[in-house]
Amino acid sequence: MHVVIPSMYRNISDLVVIDHVQHFSRLSLERLFADAGYSDIRIDAETHRAAFIVKAVHDPAALPARPAPSAADLAETMDKARAIARQWQDIATRIEAFEAGHPDTRCVIYGSGVYGMFIASTLKDRGRVLAFLDANPFRQGRELMGIPILAPNRVPEAAGAVYVGLNPQDARGIIAGVAALHDRPRSFFYL
Repeated sequence: MHVVIPSMYRNISDLVVIDHVQHFSRLSLERLFADAGYSDIRIDAETHRAAFIVKAVHDPAALPARPAPSAADLAETMDKARAIARQWQDIATRIEAFEAGHPDTRCVIYGSGVYGMFIASTLKDRGRVLAFLDANPFRQGRELMGIPILAPNRVPEAAGAVYVGLNPQDARGIIAGVAALHDRPRSFFYL
């Protein structure tokens, strides 16, 4: 069997996506597959940028009692999960601080997915948002929360601030490549 399962450890937005009701760690996946009769369980947490890749062999005869994870392994897993929860709280606090620090500034939100929606719903004054910018041509020309979604090269001139609603692992590199965002001085907020 070969399965790809979202990893909140590699893409923190997975924790807040409404249809991702299950969240797994390496330990919980090992346990799940072993309890279901799989052996030779191999979990790759590095190859895919936002998911675990699990390879296992179904072997109903291999249902031995599996020892519980060690206290140290469980503590490490819990620490990582708590760190992600703290990171979301920190992001909300930083969004609020950035907004308060730019009280009269019109803005755009780069990204109309999970991260962009989180930013928009955290803002106290969404009326200052001129547009969402999104590279996905299927999103462009639509509206989200009554705000237009534009191509990244169509940055409204009045936008003095940019909230970057992209996976933090990729955001700076992507934004550096969007020339229209750098044609005048703007303040940038990164998750």
